[in-house]
Amino acid sequence: MKRDRVLKIVVAGVVLSAGLAAAPAGAQTGPDRRSAGSLPDMLVNDDGTALTFEIFRNAKHRAAKTHWISLTPNYYYGDVDPRWIPVEPYESFDQYAAVRWEGLQAVAPDVSLGIALCVNLSVPWPYGYESGVFPEHPVWGKDPLTPYVAWCREHNIEPYFSIRMNDQHHSVHANPMYHVGRFFWDQPELFIDPPSREEWEELYLPWINRGTNQPSQLPESYRKGGPDYHDLRVNYAFEQVRDFYVGLAEDLAENHPDASGIELDFMRSLKFFPEGEEEPEKLTRVVRRIRESLDRVEDRSGNRIRLVARIPTYHDGYAAGMRVRQWLDEDLLDGIVLGHGTFFSDNAMEEWAAYAKSRDTKVYGPIERMYFKTRIREATPEKVRGVASTLYGKGAEGLYFFNWFAPEEHYLLPELADRQALRKKNKTYFADTARVARDKKELGSRLIRTPLVHRAGEVPSLYRFVLSVNSDFKAADEIRLSVHTENIHREFIRITVNDAEVTDDMRLIYGAGRLTYRLPDTVARKVVENGDNRIDVRLSANPFDEDLIIEGVTCDFLY
Repeated sequence: MKRDRVLKIVVAGVVLSAGLAAAPAGAQTGPDRRSAGSLPDMLVNDDGTALTFEIFRNAKHRAAKTHWISLTPNYYYGDVDPRWIPVEPYESFDQYAAVRWEGLQAVAPDVSLGIALCVNLSVPWPYGYESGVFPEHPVWGKDPLTPYVAWCREHNIEPYFSIRMNDQHHSVHANPMYHVGRFFWDQPELFIDPPSREEWEELYLPWINRGTNQPSQLPESYRKGGPDYHDLRVNYAFEQVRDFYVGLAEDLAENHPDASGIELDFMRSLKFFPEGEEEPEKLTRVVRRIRESLDRVEDRSGNRIRLVARIPTYHDGYAAGMRVRQWLDEDLLDGIVLGHGTFFSDNAMEEWAAYAKSRDTKVYGPIERMYFKTRIREATPEKVRGVASTLYGKGAEGLYFFNWFAPEEHYLLPELADRQALRKKNKTYFADTARVARDKKELGSRLIRTPLVHRAGEVPSLYRFVLSVNSDFKAADEIRLSVHTENIHREFIRITVNDAEVTDDMRLIYGAGRLTYRLPDTVARKVVENGDNRIDVRLSANPFDEDLIIEGVTCDFLY
């Protein structure tokens, strides 16, 4: 009998066996018609905002006769507020795509590439294109997805559709028109935490349909965190909700049988039932029905429409009612995207990756572009390479990019796809999350993002970072491990790397108002290793009136 592989999860100090076991004896684990090798190596999610019909409802935009495209060019450098910017009027999909996907078009000949276009608001499901519910797009008419598929095919890019399985933007954003489905407007009882009919009609509908004389946002008490806040994600316990998402996938497949695949994005957002009322089989039936509908289209068209799911860590998904192991055992998925893409060294994806690959399911490591905005994460090609290398080391076979609205950076894709060459390119690994133990107590289970604040009067504390490395040590000309602080002097700090005391070996570097501790190459080669590295930063009691700040840990490999 095969020995089970069990994923152990620590929650509030309790070890739980999550049961991520190997495939049972006799189960089919070999390749079938859902071959992992047939999916692209790089999959870039596009939120599809500029293809939505509602964008052009704004009278000011129409009067200006100007086309608008959503671009946020500098997430890496702190410019993190997406905004609409006017561009020259475009008269064809090619002109639009030249702005939106210029970088992807340029690298497509050199890399196995796909776009996963979010379609929740590009398709007037379940009303039909002739319903009049959505205005016709001023450039490509009633169906923007057909020219999208054709453009991708012309430019050697695999066209995927991405369905957000329970987006919650409308619960928190001041402009819910783009996110709350018209299908649910008249059925507020389908939400996880439905408002009263009076609240819905007097507060929410005016908010959704607002004009110049209507409120620009909900009353403060109804916003997220307020006492009257309602979770407007939909409740999968209702058959109407399940039928809606299955029907959307079927509609996409039936109308676009030449598409490459559909992504089910369960990370937008990770809640499908009221807390404590999860019904896993109902969620599994949704995935199963979608897989069956795609198979029927394949039987008629001869084209395999692949199914990819973007999923969380095992415990978070299990708690939300997801049974991804069962989905893999039933061969429902062709690929999975493991995680949100905001953690890299701390992305516990190894067990999932191994099990998915045993089921011939391609594994993508995610990179959430928007979160590259702190100093430790500031964009450089070296840091993007470091993230990609970390994900490959944890078992990823491809990379998945989310919120990557920076065409000038897309040139990196071909070198990120070449894993062997990547190992010998300059890269920077970084850790900007840690677990904390105060006054010699046990480490907390919660990851805390930097900057880590050791407050005035704080007791002695341990800050533990994990830095995952995947590089060619022998070929490297120099390896530099650095602990970045704002104002911590040597007498208050002790640093160990994989249990080796290295504080006295580290050079103290002053610059830009910061203090950085750097381990020289000769010592770094002795204590740093491929895989997870444990960096412990111990601070003594803070005797000052000001806080002491740890910004994070980096490790540079120079070739």
